[in-house]
Formats: sequence, structure tokens, C-alpha cells
Amino acid sequence: MDTIDFEECLKDSPAYRTQLRQAANHIDLLEDRLEQMLKMCNSVINNGKIFVQEFQKFLKCIFDVRELFSTDEIAYKSLGKFGNYLREIQTLFSNLLEQTSHSLLRTLTRMLKEDIRKVKDQGKLFERLSSDYDMALQKNADASKTKPHICEDASKILTATRSCFGHTSIDYTYQINVLYNQHKVELIELFLSYINFHKAFFHQGYELLSIDTEKDFNTITTEVKFQD
Repeated sequence: MDTIDFEECLKDSPAYRTQLRQAANHIDLLEDRLEQMLKMCNSVINNGKIFVQEFQKFLKCIFDVRELFSTDEIAYKSLGKFGNYLREIQTLFSNLLEQTSHSLLRTLTRMLKEDIRKVKDQGKLFERLSSDYDMALQKNADASKTKPHICEDASKILTATRSCFGHTSIDYTYQINVLYNQHKVELIELFLSYINFHKAFFHQGYELLSIDTEKDFNTITTEVKFQD
């Protein structure tokens, strides 16, 4: 979809009406696909929360097993460190879910419930006033030339309706263009942030598992070898 030409809007030309139909179809498709995206995003987050809950139960099992080796310093200490590192991983994952929930869900919901709904409501007003304008044109054309007061009334109604329709057309066109350009940029920025959240998640995970654990794991490996 391209932005709608305001010159064609002011003329209410056939080209303008074609652009409006194309824009309305585009908005309908955008609404359907954003709703599907929002639904899947909710599903991912809910499943992620279930994973976190189950992972917490798994961590408890590790510490429960650890208690059975309380008299073995190496096993007790090693299982404790493993459990603590896994707990930090779980915290990182929980933070990722929270960031996703705050950014992705909130933005998609606003796009659907506020931005698109506002434009579609304006579209309904446009269609109603377009119909009123057509009726006013017809009544003005049908007004009896032998009855000046009828012609005058029809002309006044036509003038008022034309003015109202013109302002509504401009508002509707403006809202469509803003929606298209705003959402295009917002979606790019939204998923750029979303990818950066994952980038930070994996970077922090890398630091945790490859840097922070190195000394501990080397110590544990050495101690286990001495036990063989």
C-alpha cells in the first residue's frame, strides 16, 4: 500500500476512491495478521511461563538430591553450584519473558485496539457521510425549479453536507497515511528491540556459562578426577 494522494482526496476523484478501497483492504489484512501475531505472542509467553514454573520444580529436585550427599563435600558443593547457575539461567529467561510481554504485547495491543480501530471508525463515518453527500446531490438535482424555497433548502443542505464530507475525507485520508507510515516504522523498531532482548539474553548467558563458571568447573573437574 502507498500513501494516499491528498490532491486526489480534495477532488474526490475515482482514483481517490480506488486508493481508499485498497487502503481499507490493506488495513483489514493488517488487522487480521496482527491479531494472529498477538495470539501467537501470547501463546509463546504463556508456554514460556509454564517452562519457568516446571524448571523451578526441576531446580528443587536438584537441591533435594543434593541433600542426600551432605556428607560428601565435592558432590554437595558441586550440585549446589550447578543448581545456582541453572537458577541464574532461569532468571535470565524470566527477564526475557517479562521484557517481551511489556514491549511486544503492549505495542501490538495498542496497534489493534487504538490505532486501527480509530481509523476503521473514521472509515465508517466517511461511508455514512459519503452516502449523505450522494443523497444531497440527488435531492438538489431533483428539486423543482418552479419552487425556489425547495431549491434553496436543497442547495443549503448540499453545501453543508459537501463541507462536512470534505473535512471527513481529509481526516480519514490523514489517519490512513499516518497509520501506514507509523506502523511501518513501529514494527521495524519493535522487532529490532525484540531481537536485542534476545541478543542480551544470550550474551548474559554466555558470560555466565563461559566466563563465570570457568574457575568453578575447572575446580570441580579436577576434584572429580582425584576421586577416580
